[in-house]
Parts: sequence; C-alpha cells; structure tokens
Amino acid sequence: FKQKTAYEIYQCDWSSDVCSSDLVLVYLTNPGDVTLEVRNAMGALVQTQKHNGLYKGNHELVINGDGLASGVYTYTLIAGGSSVSKTMMVK
Repeated sequence: FKQKTAYEIYQCDWSSDVCSSDLVLVYLTNPGDVTLEVRNAMGALVQTQKHNGLYKGNHELVINGDGLASGVYTYTLIAGGSSVSKTMMVK
C-alpha cells in the first residue's frame, strides 16, 4: 500500500522583486518524509529540501527563486515511495 501525495502549485511572477518564491501546497494522506528537488534545464540539481516527520494533512513548501538564473526548471516532490514532477519558469 503506497502513500499518495496530492499537490497544487501557485506560480508567482518571478520577474517581481516582491514575489521571489513559489508556494507548493502538499496534502499527505499518511505521515512521513517529503523531499523537494529543483533541477535546471540541463538536469543539474540546484536545490534540495528535506522535510522529515510531516504529519498527515496540508503543508506549504516554498521554492526560493533567489539566486536562480532565468530559465525553465523542474521540481520533483518525493513522498511515500512515489514522486511527481512539474516545471516552472524563472524570468
């Protein structure tokens, strides 16, 4: 029986000085650990976040865009033996 992870992404305008991050909303059906990886267009890992011991329910994870060059990035959410990837644009 695998854990399922539901998610939603709210993308900010990365060209704005006010909004320099993306908010990832995660719902965990079971307690556990979550890893969030961000990779550039070449596939190089540029950020890793490990969130250990999260409870069942809603969580907000933030991808910090400070220091990222303009371009397309892929982020991967890993939890409960499964993963999901989405793309985002940094302007």
